[in-house]
Amino acid sequence: MSLKTTFFLLAFLLPVLSFAQGVRGIIVDETGDPLPMVSIYMPSEQVGTTTNLEGQYEISLEPGEYKLVFRSLGFKQREFKVTIRKTWIDLDLTLEPQSYQLREVVINPSGEDPAYAIMRKAIGMAPYYLRQTERYNAEVYLKGSFRMNKIPRLLKSQLKISANGTEVPIEEGRTYTMESMNEITFIAPDTFKHTVLASRSSFPAGNESTALGFINSSFYEPDNDMVISPLAPQAMRHYKFRYEGYFDEGNYEINKIKVTPKRKSQQLVTGYVYIVQDLWNLHSVDVEAEMFFGDVKVKQVFQPVQENAWLPVTHQFDLDVSMMGVKAIVDYSGSVKYKEVELNKDLEAPEFLVEEKEEILEEEPSAEAPKSENQKKIDELLSREDLNNREMMRLAKLMEKESDQTEVPESLELTSTYKMDVKKDSVKRDSAYWETMRPVPLTPLEQNSFALGDSLARAAENKNDSTDKKETGLLGEIAGFSAFGKRFYMADSTVTIDYDGLIGLGNVNFNPVDGWSYKQSLRLKWRQDSVHQMIFKPEAAWAFSREALMWNASLSQTYAPIQRGYLEISAGDESTDFKPGRVDVAPFADMVASLFFKENYKRYFDHRFSRVSNGIDLSNGLRWDLSATYEQMKPVQNNTAYSFFDKEEDFYPNIPGNPILEASHLMAQNSLSWRTGITYTPRYFYRIRNGRKIMAHSDYPTFSLAMEHGLSAFDSDADYLLVEGSVKQEKEAGFFPALSWEAGGGWFARNEQMHFSRFKHFNGSAIPVRLTGGPSFRLLDDYASSTNEWYVTGDLEYSSPYLLLKNLPVLSNRLWQESLHFNYLYTPQLTHYTQMGYSIDQIFLMGSVGVFAGFENGEYEHWGISAVLEF
Repeated sequence: MSLKTTFFLLAFLLPVLSFAQGVRGIIVDETGDPLPMVSIYMPSEQVGTTTNLEGQYEISLEPGEYKLVFRSLGFKQREFKVTIRKTWIDLDLTLEPQSYQLREVVINPSGEDPAYAIMRKAIGMAPYYLRQTERYNAEVYLKGSFRMNKIPRLLKSQLKISANGTEVPIEEGRTYTMESMNEITFIAPDTFKHTVLASRSSFPAGNESTALGFINSSFYEPDNDMVISPLAPQAMRHYKFRYEGYFDEGNYEINKIKVTPKRKSQQLVTGYVYIVQDLWNLHSVDVEAEMFFGDVKVKQVFQPVQENAWLPVTHQFDLDVSMMGVKAIVDYSGSVKYKEVELNKDLEAPEFLVEEKEEILEEEPSAEAPKSENQKKIDELLSREDLNNREMMRLAKLMEKESDQTEVPESLELTSTYKMDVKKDSVKRDSAYWETMRPVPLTPLEQNSFALGDSLARAAENKNDSTDKKETGLLGEIAGFSAFGKRFYMADSTVTIDYDGLIGLGNVNFNPVDGWSYKQSLRLKWRQDSVHQMIFKPEAAWAFSREALMWNASLSQTYAPIQRGYLEISAGDESTDFKPGRVDVAPFADMVASLFFKENYKRYFDHRFSRVSNGIDLSNGLRWDLSATYEQMKPVQNNTAYSFFDKEEDFYPNIPGNPILEASHLMAQNSLSWRTGITYTPRYFYRIRNGRKIMAHSDYPTFSLAMEHGLSAFDSDADYLLVEGSVKQEKEAGFFPALSWEAGGGWFARNEQMHFSRFKHFNGSAIPVRLTGGPSFRLLDDYASSTNEWYVTGDLEYSSPYLLLKNLPVLSNRLWQESLHFNYLYTPQLTHYTQMGYSIDQIFLMGSVGVFAGFENGEYEHWGISAVLEF
């Protein structure tokens, strides 16, 4: 054999030979049954792994001495020291059931379970442990399996996956498996950089990336998107806790706490949390939840990777899907190897953690640094044997406040907190690589899954190579885009044309003024560069009963992308609602009411207009808008009495009902007006996406001030001046209560002549079903409250996942929100009108229904039921 040949053979075999040794075996219980998902941790390497579903494990190691810690919930921990040389060591283990001891406790006079004292300190410490780690770098192995046990006959032809352009059906009973090696870099408070080093999947088209969301989440985080954590500040409102004893593990005592929801809910978990005595951090988690799509089980095992920093080293996530006749099993497991961990040095540790660290280091205590006032209060609370709920909340807030002080002053620019990179050729790793790097052995089913997946991919590729593609004929293509619309690309794709097609619900409308109308529209976009674009949107419709052509067009140009500059020129001639830009009654809802119930809520006028508008940010959070409009307004009348069921009775006349309405407000007239306004939101967070600024959120209210002036110049009949202002704050409802509010007022300094459309109108309608949410007067007639004198208004909405009806056992498992509403309006014609209501929201995630009552001057006026459907 030549020297050159020998060199290349050694280069090829070196990655395999260098790890052709380690430790492996099978772990069983006392009856001999394999134990799946046993945590195996090596403190010196800061790496964790698990057994597979058959209790097998296999760890490739370089020669040397290692300490192995075997832990499974419900079993006694075992530790072994092994010396690895040049061969595999077979180490089979039997784990004994964990016995729990009951600690002598002082009985609380109220008879409260000892678990509550433990959980209050754990909840109080949660903000500290959430922020304890400043940065880490870790290798994460993730393996997932998916098996469809039952597919309804109607869905069998629909459930397919794409393999090289060919649709491959998902088969019942077949196991699909994926695995990946990943590098995760975490930087506090919430930035993750995810690099896929290698990935492989039995799905023919599933090799690109993997999901690590459940590994990156934390039970210390109070705002978990899926469930309310047992360590959340409000946990005492939602959970019951029971102390089930403790066990010794090395130098630590571990408390076993049973977690039970106080009510049945998809947002609450049941199971066990294990808390380290005197440290009050998580040792492990074993919980499950019943979701609308099936049962979810989550297990996490923590280990002290540095001083008193306990981080999760193994994860298990199981999903039993049962929905709409579909039954499936999804299992994910992950093992973590921490290569680098950096603690938050600016975060002052509580006194008991400092003492624990000194005991571990066996050193003399160093000179104490001055403590902050918050830290003194934290130490005083933690020194108490028992905390009540109020003291627990105070401790959690102090911990969060102390932790926030260590963070770098927050920038208003939000950058992506999750970045993903897929290494080149990550899907081309061979079996030798996986045998070396995989910390969890594959089961025979999983091995068979990869073999079948590879054969499916080859078969699909061969089928594509041997099958001629059928091309659609020219007439068929023209018919397709004519009917349903299409996007066309011109030049070098910098110009796109979107056509909505001839068929579509949005093309048709009906109201008593126009009768049936049919609309066609285009949208032409010219991308001048990555941050500038021009959009032209023409639209034309024919009103059959009025026998009139209606049209509008707009031309807009973006500029100054960081200041969100926007210039638009628009014009049109169409039937327009007297409430300009109203959202309380959508055209489709008004059409349904007219055709099915002979109810016409909207009133229209003939509107010809030309408008120029501009908006730009003067600074972050401070925006200025300016527009000028010339209008010709003429009255129109109903032109049809058609409806589906009552073709004889007429619709209500096309005249808005208002107590101060005069003939001069509806007559034909011209109007030249301008409007300007500024809005300011302090500390408004934003993102820069593709070079353009996009506003995100703020913790502060938004202040607005505007002025509109109708000019009696040229041939304009208008003569009015409106000054108005408002302040509002919106909070999105979630697991925790949210309060949204708005207060505003305005005054017409002049109102000599103005069209009714220029009155101040308020969001509200008596229509029983709306298509948009938001604060509104749901019992007032559409135009009765409009004014041209002055007004004061206020809105308040309080939302909570548990408020009234959801406390009932029969409703507690619903993913609904409950809201209380309060609306106030004061005008010269409508004095001290208040509306109060209660609603259930997010029904099927898209609707709400509520009951409301209206009062004027404190006296009852009316009540009604209102529903919202948001598609």
